[in-house]
Amino acid sequence: MSSERTKEDATTRALRQAAMRHPDTEETVACKGTAIESRRFSIGSKAFLFVGAKSVMVKLDESKGEAIGLAAKEPDRYRIGATGWATVATGDGKAPLARLRRWVAESRRVVAAAKAPAKKKRKAAARSTRGSGKK
Repeated sequence: MSSERTKEDATTRALRQAAMRHPDTEETVACKGTAIESRRFSIGSKAFLFVGAKSVMVKLDESKGEAIGLAAKEPDRYRIGATGWATVATGDGKAPLARLRRWVAESRRVVAAAKAPAKKKRKAAARSTRGSGKK
């Protein structure tokens, strides 16, 4: 096994551990059997982390400005989309693990917060339907 592969595996293990320490986190495989196959970490149906062989994706909010600055300085390592999804290249075995762990926790908070209002709306709609005699 090459040392590069070992480092990639260490990155994957570290990020998996960071993701799975949060309650209600589920791990699945996204895009199985394709070139972009990755581990998908989610809360219910909402993903907050994708870990592929050469990159990691997280959803950012408060660190979005930091990610934009990093993307300007290191465009080969960092990319940030308009909706806050950041992609970090990790294939060189030099993943910024401390930053990625922090971003995983933030991504989980962002996704959980976005999921909560939708759940409240569904519950409120169900209550109003029961109370009105509608079926």
